[in-house]
Amino acid sequence: MLYDFNRPHRTMEELQADQVWTALTPQGRSFVQMFIESGADLVFAARAYEMTDEACARKSAPGLLRRPAIAAALNFYFKLTPHELAIAELDRTIHKRGIPEATRLRAIEMKMEALGLKKPAAPGSEEAPKVSDAKDRAWKVGDAITVNGQRGYVTALGSDGQPTDFDPIEASA
Repeated sequence: MLYDFNRPHRTMEELQADQVWTALTPQGRSFVQMFIESGADLVFAARAYEMTDEACARKSAPGLLRRPAIAAALNFYFKLTPHELAIAELDRTIHKRGIPEATRLRAIEMKMEALGLKKPAAPGSEEAPKVSDAKDRAWKVGDAITVNGQRGYVTALGSDGQPTDFDPIEASA
């Protein structure tokens, strides 16, 4: 979740002293304050907009978070960096319905780049890593390796040229 109360964040007083707070409407201020004080309970916070019907509040609440002034206030409160916001936007694009598959794939590539992950080489290409457990080969950092059934990339070599450490490749869900 983008708004994580377990990470360092500003105090309510710091938020209220900033210009992002004064840019909010009175209902927007109530929504943000109720959202923060309730620990991110969107349905409860939506009551700031006088929604008495819980079904209506549940349906409207996510849209309230996307309002620019509300998003700016919460981003300020949670100390979100431009990098984190860009990754969140890429996540929204990746999961958005009805977008072209090429756009979705490009968003995935961009997220991988933003997270510092390598784009896998096309199978059969020269730069595609060869997976091997051979003990007698010349290893390089970045080579793909399988250790006890776990695939990964070599990150360190011993004086004998054999891998001493590797980063596991996460299994896709």
